[in-house]
Amino acid sequence: MRLDLDRKIAGRTVRFWGLALNLVGNVLLLHGAVRYLAGASMIELAVGAGITGVCIAVLSVPSK
Repeated sequence: MRLDLDRKIAGRTVRFWGLALNLVGNVLLLHGAVRYLAGASMIELAVGAGITGVCIAVLSVPSK
């Protein structure tokens, strides 16, 4: 099963929404890293890393 990254959703492509989600994941990753170094739990860091990893894996497919 292939995901059509060029399909439009709400006027933008799936690739655009994936990149927006990747940006959110990167923010969570960095914010979680700072909080972890300050003594908080790793949950935010792990969620951000997971979102970023999934986005990179899905969005690395070249367009046709």
